[in-house]
Amino acid sequence: MTASAGCSRELYRKLKSVASQCGRFVVGIPSKDALAYMFGEMDDAYSAAVEAEEFWKSFAFVDDVIVLDCIDLHYQEAYRKIKFDVCFYGSEYGCQFQKDRNFFLSNGVDFVSLAPSEYPVFASDIRTDALFRLLTACRSAGVKIITFGSGGYFNRYMNAFGSFFPPAYTIDNNASVWGTSRNGVQVCSPSVLEHEDPSKVLMIICVKNSGSVIEQITKIKEFDYRTLLYNQDCASAENIPFIRTKIENNSVVLKKIQQINYDLLEEFDRICTEHDITYYINYGTLLGAIRHKGFIPWDNDVDVIMKRAEVEKLQQFSHEFSDRYYWLSPDMLGKKKYYDSVSRIGYKDAYIHKTDGSAEFYLNYYNGIHLDLFFVDRTYDDFKGKFQRLELAVLYGLMNAYRHKSLFFDYDKKMRFYNSVLCFFGRLLPLKFLRARADKVARRFDDDTGTPYYFISNCALGKLRLLFPKSIFDKPAVRLQFGGLNVMASAEYDLMCTKIFGDYKQLPPVEQRIPHLGREILDASLFVFEAPEHRGL
Repeated sequence: MTASAGCSRELYRKLKSVASQCGRFVVGIPSKDALAYMFGEMDDAYSAAVEAEEFWKSFAFVDDVIVLDCIDLHYQEAYRKIKFDVCFYGSEYGCQFQKDRNFFLSNGVDFVSLAPSEYPVFASDIRTDALFRLLTACRSAGVKIITFGSGGYFNRYMNAFGSFFPPAYTIDNNASVWGTSRNGVQVCSPSVLEHEDPSKVLMIICVKNSGSVIEQITKIKEFDYRTLLYNQDCASAENIPFIRTKIENNSVVLKKIQQINYDLLEEFDRICTEHDITYYINYGTLLGAIRHKGFIPWDNDVDVIMKRAEVEKLQQFSHEFSDRYYWLSPDMLGKKKYYDSVSRIGYKDAYIHKTDGSAEFYLNYYNGIHLDLFFVDRTYDDFKGKFQRLELAVLYGLMNAYRHKSLFFDYDKKMRFYNSVLCFFGRLLPLKFLRARADKVARRFDDDTGTPYYFISNCALGKLRLLFPKSIFDKPAVRLQFGGLNVMASAEYDLMCTKIFGDYKQLPPVEQRIPHLGREILDASLFVFEAPEHRGL
């Protein structure tokens, strides 16, 4: 007998119960390589696999633990490795499930589900769910997502995944809704599936009674599918072919992006060095230099930080950058469009494909590969310094009135309320005035050499609270290795990194080790390595 599922309290009780009825109870767990394929490139995959093996061996009712590699992790291969009489599985997992069930029936093996009768997929942290990983992998592999159903379960899918993985269309058996749209998705007849290539489609079953729908679509063609009825973490092994493609595709594209960034940083360093301009690598670039001697393996941009006077000096020589790059100042798009207050140097021949309207709004300037320039200004940690940073935060909130609406997608209810109030008043004030006022507030104490701190004045609101002792930016810069480059960093880079990240030597959770644009998760399928059609300034 083999068990193939994770272990919640409910599942533990079930496993213990069924184990008491077995002559020999064996648990199959994934190897470190299988874990890496299922959950992405895991630096700690080995320790996770060892911990899992020790965990299952600690239960008195478990007779043995079998470690399964990527190939034999699948049920039929596991059966060939160790013969068993009953296989307990988590939940139905697509057309491969039908094949496995028929295989076990023909071999006299009972195939028994341990999934509860109702186990909704909609967890509080949906991005870590197996279905999110699978949908991301499908998008990278060019697999079309089609949903079946246009009711409540479809609405749940759209709320959880729609902004990231909008279906090409949705199917419904109700002829009265054909030709209409739900959440911006067209509703079609099941007959349209006859024209689809099953190898390039993943069906998401968005109905509660999925059995009849599964039978219906598999009669049309052998479509692979997943259902929202159960949590699909139990079937992660069946996603390996998709996720392997995602890892391979993302790895190739990410290395290309990182090389573009290396070239951009080399050009930036050349110009700064020639004109005696001081900069410091910042954020993930600094962390990568300290911890990895180059890029963080999943990072996709370059961040530097400078004093105001150094930025203004650099801007005088912006024309010296290669024609592969462009200088992007925050006010470049005029008096009606605001993205943020960060200056950038962008690479011309690549962009990130976006469908939310923001690319057109910003003329394809902000969805590219950039070197981000952050400013530091002087401040205090008393009332006048706190009031300076509060005033600056309010000004940035007012400027949000001129941002594209897609940039607020992950605000919680409290932030949405504050943002709506500030945007209401922000529309009453010219953007040019708000920019000028914010610049003046940020510089308020720059001529005061008695200030004990610097702060990053043009970053996200949460970063305005970060105070850096003046020694971090007043001491001469040092050089750190970053790939094949030696770039400028603060002489107190350890203190700087600790201020930003805390315990920066601790790797983040696996689900956070992914490329992003701001707070938006990216994957290889979104990058286009050519100049966009519309970038006309």
